[in-house]
Amino acid sequence: MKKTISVLLLSSIIATTVLSTPLSLIAAAGDTVPPVIPPVVTPPISLRDEGIKMAEPLGENKGEFKGKKDALDKKSFDWQISYSTLDLNAIFSIGRGGEFLDGFKEGYKKGFEKGYGTGYMEVAIEDEKIDMSYAAEVAEKDATSDYYQKLPIDDERNMLTDKQIIERFGIIAESDDYKEAFIVFYKVEYKTKYKEKYRQLRKDDILVDGEGDKAIKDIASTMATQDAIADFYKKLPVDSSRHMMTDKDIIKKFDLSGETQTYIDASIIIYKNEYNAVYNTKYKELKKEGFIISSEDYTVIKEIAEVLGTQEAVSDFYNKLPIDVYRHLLSDKEIIKKFDLSGDNPNYVKAFISIYTTEYDYFYTKKYRELRKDDFLIDAKGYE
Repeated sequence: MKKTISVLLLSSIIATTVLSTPLSLIAAAGDTVPPVIPPVVTPPISLRDEGIKMAEPLGENKGEFKGKKDALDKKSFDWQISYSTLDLNAIFSIGRGGEFLDGFKEGYKKGFEKGYGTGYMEVAIEDEKIDMSYAAEVAEKDATSDYYQKLPIDDERNMLTDKQIIERFGIIAESDDYKEAFIVFYKVEYKTKYKEKYRQLRKDDILVDGEGDKAIKDIASTMATQDAIADFYKKLPVDSSRHMMTDKDIIKKFDLSGETQTYIDASIIIYKNEYNAVYNTKYKELKKEGFIISSEDYTVIKEIAEVLGTQEAVSDFYNKLPIDVYRHLLSDKEIIKKFDLSGDNPNYVKAFISIYTTEYDYFYTKKYRELRKDDFLIDAKGYE
């Protein structure tokens, strides 16, 4: 009986101790305690933000209507005049003031300005008051140039700056609001036509016998050649998977996300097959020919090619010459003479030339494209 009472008493003491002990101390003693997760509290939206959120779409709808009407009535582009003549009774009829009303006015005005520009430009372009055919023409030429230079699709690469758009269309005297709306429409038109043209070229270039997309294969070949040479001279074992892009990277690089799944899958297979084939062939070729060169020499040759390729790309770009890696690339004889290789082992000479020409090609092209993207000059570029 005493034993039973003692057990019950001990159980009661343990229970009381557990209930009165903080969870942190129990956890510290080695027990497993479910974490206490505080409820997620979403901060309330301010009255001002609530007013903006409610009013902006209303203002945008009204602005688009007024913009279209002004364009159809052949009025000049001026959202502020149209806005100031609006009946704003609707704003005050909601029965709320203070911060909410201030936010409502702000959101309505912001939405109206955006909608007015959209509406006005749509009508003006349809009525041929504004000619966007130039944007389409330039975009198609740029897409064609990029495709045949084996550049991945990129509708920002050759995009005119805002200043260039304003000067090209002679709208410098127009209001800032007009210029802003015009620039938006130009860029939308350019990007649309660029992608349409590039993708059409890419689809047209798929061969009937299933060999695939020429641009994808060419880029895969270039990258595989460079990687194989680097791996060989770094004394790494042959492994074409070492630098292989993932499916996700391939889709991103070639902007395939808008294509059908069948086309995406085919493009990934084309890239990987070409890369694997070229990498393995190049590596075996280097091994078979017995090129003798140290990893230190490889690094030095690569650095020399990088310096010269970069310098000559900068010179060509600022002298308004179209991209051409062969313009300054030395012949085999010139390389031997310039770097005093005439007395070296023939295999060493072959290796030197192979590394130099591959790396020069890579760094020249890389630098020229960077310059063209950062500071695109349409009158200097022409269309190669």
